[in-house]
Amino acid sequence: MGFLDKAKEAADRAVASAQQMAQQGQASYVGYQASKSEGELLRALGEAFYDQQRRGGDASAVAAAMAAVDEHHRAAAAEPGQGSDAAPSAPPAPAAQAGPVPPPGPPTAPAVPPTQSAPAPSFTLDDL
Repeated sequence: MGFLDKAKEAADRAVASAQQMAQQGQASYVGYQASKSEGELLRALGEAFYDQQRRGGDASAVAAAMAAVDEHHRAAAAEPGQGSDAAPSAPPAPAAQAGPVPPPGPPTAPAVPPTQSAPAPSFTLDDL
């Protein structure tokens, strides 16, 4: 085998390796884009839910944001190689809570009745 044949084989291997690395980079980029778009959808859902709970926002905005997240998950599961190793999703949370929602602010501690204090221990560090 001559020098040129060896050089051609090395060049072919380099081209194949570069193509494989390009495919891996593309797959990584696609995964990053999917993760980024999911984050944006979840942020929009959180904003809509907060607006509904704290500012009297419309429940249809929460439902639309939830539908967008669900559609994104269905599309990701339908793509080959995507979503097959993901954990199964939890059942959807109810859109509205039962009972009134407290206003934002510092939490208030419930009133605790006074109790008898425990007797002081009858030992010192010298006992150890």
